[in-house]
Amino acid sequence: MRKLISNIKHFVAVVAMLMALSTIAYSCYDDSSLRQEIEQMKSDLADLRAEVEAEINALKSIIDGLVTVKKIEEKNGITTITLSDGSKIKVYPKTEVPSNLITVVLKDGVYCWAMYEDGVATAITVNGKTVPVSHVEPTTRINDTTGAIEVSFDGGNTWITTGYEKSCVVTDVNVVYSEWQVDKEGKPLALYCELTLVDGSIVKVGMRGGKIILVNDYVYVPYGSSREFGVTAEGASDFMLEKPEGWGCEVEFDVDSQYYFFNFTSPTYEEVQSGVAESEGIVKLMVVYEDGSSAIARIYLTNSPAQIRFMPDSVRINAGFGCDYMLYGMLPANVYKTETVLDLTAQVLAGQTHDRVKEIGFFETTTAEVPMSEVFTSNLIAGNEYVFWYVVPRYDELTGDMYVEAMDIVNLPYIHTSRKFEVVEPSFFDVNISFEVKGSEGFVIGYSLADKFSATSIATTYSSSVEYFDYYAKADTTYSGSFVELFDAAKLDLMPGTEYTAWCLVRRVGGKYEAADVVSWTFSTKDFVPGGSMELVEQSVEIGYTTVDVELAAENHLAVFYNIVPQYEASAYPTDESAIAMLRRDGVMSVQEGNVVAKYNGKSAGEKVTLFAVAVDKDGNYGKVFKKNYTTKSIEYNNIKLSISLERYKANDTRVKVEASGAQKFIYIVSRTDSEDWKNLYGGSITKAGYYIAMNPNGTGTRHTDVTEHALQDGYIVLNDLMPDMPYAIVVVAVDANNTISKPEGIFFSPIANIGEVVYKNDANWAEGKPEVIIGMTEELEFYSFSWYVAPQEGYTAYTLSEFPDNFTDPIYGYGVDTPEKLISFIINNGTKCEYAESYSRKWWEYVWDDEKLEYIQEWFEEGDLPGVYNLEFYGTKDISRIYTTWCDPEGNFHEAFEVNPAEK
Repeated sequence: MRKLISNIKHFVAVVAMLMALSTIAYSCYDDSSLRQEIEQMKSDLADLRAEVEAEINALKSIIDGLVTVKKIEEKNGITTITLSDGSKIKVYPKTEVPSNLITVVLKDGVYCWAMYEDGVATAITVNGKTVPVSHVEPTTRINDTTGAIEVSFDGGNTWITTGYEKSCVVTDVNVVYSEWQVDKEGKPLALYCELTLVDGSIVKVGMRGGKIILVNDYVYVPYGSSREFGVTAEGASDFMLEKPEGWGCEVEFDVDSQYYFFNFTSPTYEEVQSGVAESEGIVKLMVVYEDGSSAIARIYLTNSPAQIRFMPDSVRINAGFGCDYMLYGMLPANVYKTETVLDLTAQVLAGQTHDRVKEIGFFETTTAEVPMSEVFTSNLIAGNEYVFWYVVPRYDELTGDMYVEAMDIVNLPYIHTSRKFEVVEPSFFDVNISFEVKGSEGFVIGYSLADKFSATSIATTYSSSVEYFDYYAKADTTYSGSFVELFDAAKLDLMPGTEYTAWCLVRRVGGKYEAADVVSWTFSTKDFVPGGSMELVEQSVEIGYTTVDVELAAENHLAVFYNIVPQYEASAYPTDESAIAMLRRDGVMSVQEGNVVAKYNGKSAGEKVTLFAVAVDKDGNYGKVFKKNYTTKSIEYNNIKLSISLERYKANDTRVKVEASGAQKFIYIVSRTDSEDWKNLYGGSITKAGYYIAMNPNGTGTRHTDVTEHALQDGYIVLNDLMPDMPYAIVVVAVDANNTISKPEGIFFSPIANIGEVVYKNDANWAEGKPEVIIGMTEELEFYSFSWYVAPQEGYTAYTLSEFPDNFTDPIYGYGVDTPEKLISFIINNGTKCEYAESYSRKWWEYVWDDEKLEYIQEWFEEGDLPGVYNLEFYGTKDISRIYTTWCDPEGNFHEAFEVNPAEK
């Protein structure tokens, strides 16, 4: 990760260079490796971003008490903590903590988001205020300009550059064990974990999944008052409690009911306003049970009686525990005053009614969704600002009366947004619409097939990638006209007689959306109907080996449908009605003026096919069905007898003898048989490759011997650009004076290494320059092992390896070593290269087992001159293993290999 971060500037520079190169029309510059590097960096950045987001979210879940520790594992000095929701946090050995690391700090009893700078974790502020962990869901992105990972704590309005190189939010983990409880094996039971954060603070996390039952995890306590809250914890033996700064809590445990009773006391309004206490925060309750398990409950304490969410046409109210009865309403922002609300609520509590004050009770449910038309009975004006207010009245125990305190009134700003969509006039490929969005802070609009529409999917997409709004958001719009042109005037995406769903999503503070935020409208395009008299006429036909192109004409048509099917399928559509149904389902629809060309692309020559087509007139009426049979061209072969043979198969000198009386030239292709071209382009066989040449004589990869570059040399096709030991095929056809080809001939082969002119054992000078092979140690331990030295003579280079003779010809191994040339090639490609040197004390060892053995080998080679290059076989088999050695002279000619049996030395 450290290398990735340091390469960000390089990444930006590379992108700039590529942009400059892209302005050149024609260039010999090969930027493929550069582009691969960029794509790899993008992938690495995306992976890092995912790690960062997972780490931050896991940290939030820990702080909020939403997870327990499931498992702790240590490997190679790295501790992996697996949480109950499946997420993981890694604890690395203590190293320097990078700057700009996102973490948390405990500030006045409340965990807040922080950034680690210059060795200090400092609370992050947004709009001048710290950001409690429990209040926001952070999101991340990759900055397109710098490539840096950025995080936002306000729904994408403000972005902070992070310094992540690897996970290191948690610096230590400690498991706390019971002093008296043991497991089945007699070991102390693990009760909970202590996680140490980078600022040194410790967070306690439960283990092993005990159960705490909460009647509600959201508790409302008015300023300066108390509220009792019960928690079921059957089998509990002890508990620990963390609470927000300024809040009080008295705890009582009822043994009979197994209930913990918490009496939460809120700070006063003055204490909150002065900053000495928090108006809300998280209570974390950890309960340890008699069986040694533990669990954590998260209780949200607040001075606000409910959580309010503005939906497109309603207000959703989620009431907290203790909020049984609520008054609420909405006023224009320019007339809202606290005194007005106090006066209105006093009238209602005195038994009067007022259309600006609504009442709601939360005795059987904690959630209500109230239509906006009931909240504000007058017409809401798009773009205008309003104030939604709500309050839970207090109760005077002396008089029994209810009253409202100004400090308890909660008010929220609301800007009304209107969304209108109407189909004015449908047509076949479009619909004429009126569309309007007013009062938004930006919106996105889209559409899909009605049966593919998913509001949940749209909400999830824009919640997880809030930056999409930056790319696609539009300003308030009033539009009348084509639905298609609302998106892209150059596209005709709508199909006739099809149901679609258009949708709109308005930007909201926080950037988190749900399905109810997506407003949608369903509409249909106009459909075609039978009854027309328009006829299609064949203008021209072009027949190829695998293609049929039929030009069809009709006057003033709206659209043409066509489909070409095998002739044996044509009988399935005996009537115009059945043919039209098939064309609507499987055919090609062409929407253009003038003639239409129906195209067919098949797979083989001589195919029999049937063309179905129908035109639609300007009124949307189907005409008469056009139907006609065609046959693609068949391949005609000449009578030339072609023979080919492979007489040399070196990577830089493969020679194929071609003989054919009456041939004017030859056409051939050479292809790796493990390539996509061989399988997909040439058909994967010699016969199909011959078809390809016949149908595409100048196609990809074809070579003609009447071209100088590929001309025959003494009757041979000569190939010199092959890879050794790779599978190849060559396919050849002979062309006569009438430009007709013969049936194809082909050979499969694997070229060997470039070994020059081989010197065989029966040659008089075979032993010239022969290297010395000396057997070193032989051991019969768990495996038979042996070592040997190879000492080339001056001016020569040797190659050596150990192998079983049977392996060369056994089809299981697939070596295919059955000639002296192939054996030489096999040794070169798989063995050890041994170059001449005056002293062979240098190390030729490429395998490192462990530090101890490596040092031993180095000392061994430093003792003095050794007889040659050291080799070792530690998985040998006695009496079967052989050492094979070949050598190359200064002219590049290799000598036939010789073998040595190490067991006989």
